[in-house]
Amino acid sequence: MWPLPSCPVDIHLTFRLYNVRTGSRGASITRWVIPSTFHKGGRTVFLVHGNSTSGTQWLRPVKKYLLKKGNYNVILVSWNTKNKNYDQAASDMRAVGRDLQFVANNLMMKNRVRRRQLWCVGHGLGAQACGISGQVVPHGRITGLDPSGPLFERNPSAGLERRNADFVDVIHTDGVGHGMMRPIGHVDFYPNGGKDQPACYKFRNAVVRHRCNHRQATEYFKRSLVAQSECATRVRCTVYTNIPKSCKHWRSQIMGFSAETRAGRGSYYLKTHRKAPFCKKDFH
Repeated sequence: MWPLPSCPVDIHLTFRLYNVRTGSRGASITRWVIPSTFHKGGRTVFLVHGNSTSGTQWLRPVKKYLLKKGNYNVILVSWNTKNKNYDQAASDMRAVGRDLQFVANNLMMKNRVRRRQLWCVGHGLGAQACGISGQVVPHGRITGLDPSGPLFERNPSAGLERRNADFVDVIHTDGVGHGMMRPIGHVDFYPNGGKDQPACYKFRNAVVRHRCNHRQATEYFKRSLVAQSECATRVRCTVYTNIPKSCKHWRSQIMGFSAETRAGRGSYYLKTHRKAPFCKKDFH
């Protein structure tokens, strides 16, 4: 019952590549053209924002931190969601995901990029676009930052799910608002129960508070790039609708950038502070 998705040209969908060779201006990359500045040996990370309520401010800081870490190809995926209702934006996300899939396939065929080198990080509807892009050929990793819940919560195959990548990690921060509570990854993190974040307690207006909770997932991920082991946890939960009462100590996990370095799988709970450093040793 969703509306038809818009064509990529109508939503002004663009892909811009950044690495040590492109400089600060970056280089355009499309499903047909791969710039000569693309670094074949580095890991390729797509960063995808969501609709207009989710914000795009996290893209450039994350890009900067990743480039400082090593020989990454970072591709910013931008699309216009202004003046669109949520249903149309959610449908347009399918066009974003498919075009992202074409770009990824082109990299694998023409530049011999290995599938496991592809990593997609998306926020809100952007996380669902990452899932769509990995439906035909799964990526090496997909990180979902509070994936959008409305229209997706009860439609498991519509967007992001664990079969879309070798490793799918998800941070749930507004599970009863813009996001979802259902676990959809190999590892699902539920900071503060996944519903209400301490940084957002100050907002009494429900709409503003949910928007803040939704964006907080990007803040946790940004922080994990500069303090990799800060938000570690051993508290794994068996029932996502009963957190933290269904949680017990298990194998360790780290929320954010370093999640793929740990063996723990399942749903994890941890507490955070109102501002960075969000987690402290033994805090949870």
